[in-house]
Amino acid sequence: MKYFTILIALTLIACGVKQGSELSDVKSELPDNYAIKSLCYGLSQDLDKAVKVEADDESDIRLCAVVQKDGHLGLDMRYQPERKIISAPVFAMVTLQDGKGRTASEMFRMSSNPLSGGYELYLTDGCLVGTFGGCTQSAEKKMFQFLDILNARERSSSFDVSLAFVSIKNERETQWDLHNPLKKENYKFAIKDL
Repeated sequence: MKYFTILIALTLIACGVKQGSELSDVKSELPDNYAIKSLCYGLSQDLDKAVKVEADDESDIRLCAVVQKDGHLGLDMRYQPERKIISAPVFAMVTLQDGKGRTASEMFRMSSNPLSGGYELYLTDGCLVGTFGGCTQSAEKKMFQFLDILNARERSSSFDVSLAFVSIKNERETQWDLHNPLKKENYKFAIKDL
């Protein structure tokens, strides 16, 4: 009976080692831009403060800050305007603040999602488009330079993101979606402990 118990224990240990190595193999097959850690926040046009949500939440504005498999930061944004925007490009004005007084702002064009009618944007300073176990497209120089402010921080895991959305119809006609038009405030997210 003693030998039988030892044999079962050894079998379980061997299976555990095999499963562990299989998990490692699976992780190595994931794309470099795969989110290994994420924090998601949602806002609607009538909320004053962002709340934690799941990545697939259908809030009017959803921001996920992610740590990618390649170790780089990613910002995944989704915007669902109250009114449909017809044939005009939509841009996100993104402002970062690292908590030490350093800020960076840049405007990025959002992609339209024909299924939801919303707009999406993914920013990273690492792999932008991943493939099995690697990367097919690295971040654009503009994204890399913009996110550099967070790389310069002293290992702080918290930062602030502000978003404003603008639809540009022509050279003279733009439509801003500000959270509070009277105060010209935009949508604010405090990312804590990423």
